[in-house]
Amino acid sequence: MSKKTLSDTGIRATKPTNKDIRLFDSNGLYLIIKPNNSRWWRIDYCINRKRKTLSLGTYPLTSLADARKKAFELKKLVADGVDPSEARKATRKDNVQLQLNDERINNGLSPVAFFADGYDILISLGDLYDVTLQNAIDHYAPEHVIAVRGNHCVDQSFPAPTIDLHLQTIERFGLTFGGFAGSWQYKKVGNHIYTQDEAHQLLQNFPAADVFIAHNSPRGIHERDTGIHKGFDAFIEYIDRTQPTYFLHGHQHCREVSYLGNTCIMGVYGESNFILDL
Repeated sequence: MSKKTLSDTGIRATKPTNKDIRLFDSNGLYLIIKPNNSRWWRIDYCINRKRKTLSLGTYPLTSLADARKKAFELKKLVADGVDPSEARKATRKDNVQLQLNDERINNGLSPVAFFADGYDILISLGDLYDVTLQNAIDHYAPEHVIAVRGNHCVDQSFPAPTIDLHLQTIERFGLTFGGFAGSWQYKKVGNHIYTQDEAHQLLQNFPAADVFIAHNSPRGIHERDTGIHKGFDAFIEYIDRTQPTYFLHGHQHCREVSYLGNTCIMGVYGESNFILDL
């Protein structure tokens, strides 16, 4: 009797609950369905007597067929004595570093030297000069850079390699990152400022993210004052609706951690290093 495997119909028919759901396929491949309905492909394997897990992307961006193909290729690596996790890290790091230096040379900048152990991702939460952000990129050599603008920032695009995450989502390391720039409109004219109603309209259909980055904080959480630093009501509604694992913000000049439901809300002031435990 053949082992039962997954189908697209079965995956789509499975609804999220208040706990993680695991749907198993073959070759150690399975799909995790999170309470916020994000769906992550994972594969378990053993090498050198150690059990490991690797991310293969999210469904449906990574289809069932693609996930099976990746799982088969990874199993072949293990059979040849190669750890897929270490091979992926080395390849990804080399490619990103080459791309970053190519972009810097094309823009008339000198290439940078990379640390042996760099950072996975550098996140800017706004109100930072572009030259300061670039200095941080040169120093830490992250694999990816994402950012949002603050209410004191210029109204222009970020230079490469920084990705502007305002009202955008991207997938990195099998996680979905989303973002929102700016602050509450405390004055009539300025860059990256929004009324409470505008923020609500912009976010009412915004998709779920595992990590949400913003300049401003949610209303009533970590607020420095109820004037210039008033938080967004729309962020409270977004957290209630999608339950991101992390919500990172600046603006409030604080280093505080709070929880709203299952969401960890972290205020960042200056510079912070941390591991996203997902």
